[in-house]
Amino acid sequence: MTMRILAALSLVILLGMAACSGGDASDEAESTGTPPVSTATSAQQGQDARTPADWVYWLSDIDMNAIGLARPAIAVIDYSQDGAADTEFTAQQISSLRARMTGDALVISYMSIGEAEDYRYYWQDAWNSGRSARPGWLDAENPNWAGNYKVRYWEPDWQAQIFGSPDSYLDKIIAAGFDGVYLDIIDAYDYFAERGRASAEDEMVRFVSAISEYAKAKRPGFMIFPQNAPELGARADYMSVVDGIGMDGMYFGWDEPNKATNAADTEWLEEQLARFVDAGKTVLAVDYASKDGDVAEAYRRARSQGYRSTVTHVDLDRLPAPGP
Repeated sequence: MTMRILAALSLVILLGMAACSGGDASDEAESTGTPPVSTATSAQQGQDARTPADWVYWLSDIDMNAIGLARPAIAVIDYSQDGAADTEFTAQQISSLRARMTGDALVISYMSIGEAEDYRYYWQDAWNSGRSARPGWLDAENPNWAGNYKVRYWEPDWQAQIFGSPDSYLDKIIAAGFDGVYLDIIDAYDYFAERGRASAEDEMVRFVSAISEYAKAKRPGFMIFPQNAPELGARADYMSVVDGIGMDGMYFGWDEPNKATNAADTEWLEEQLARFVDAGKTVLAVDYASKDGDVAEAYRRARSQGYRSTVTHVDLDRLPAPGP
């Protein structure tokens, strides 16, 4: 993945404040199987529960109780604690989490559709032994992100891994009761377009459309949030099948954490995202900054554009910095 994507493992599973449910931390541990988190732990993670971020993006080492203390309106998490089938979150856990979140909260599951990940339940050990053992849809390993491999996403066999059967990725997410999916590596179409595949963009749009149609038929109201590739919002066929977009590196972190994004890049991103805002779609802005002034600036600028904002660590392994 690029620095702008960096969503590789677990995303957030928000579990709530015991006070909101009338129980205590021990009640929460019993109902979710997740040990209670201490106030000291949350403080160490830099979160002031009185000033929550607009949303939480947490992929690695998920602490459900800490997320619950933050009480965001939206949480993007992984469908599994570590990508394996035996650590999948249950429908009971997701329902409990949602009930303890703010208002009409959404629990959204991360799902990469432009790269395969070797820690996922679908990965077969034989694929590591050499190209002769690999499926035809599996392409080169991402040199910037070990264990992540580009996929020929237009291939029916890859799409069957993503949706269409009880064991497919999307179907597992729907069965667990998530409110939607956060689709990563949409910009894989650029990778293949640069290598001469003229149909790459159309094939990605058709893939996202098929995911959206399938999911919404199985679960009315299910939400589709692609991450990055905001230029696709210029296409009516794409805009009509998504409910929002995630965009990272808007103001800080496009090239590297704690580095201001080039002004020209930010201007271009805002122009692309304006289409989503004007269409009434939700924009989830992600920035990677830790200095107080940069954090405050990122929240201020994102909110001024009508986005929901989070400012977090690039490893996506903790709560975001609190918003002003």
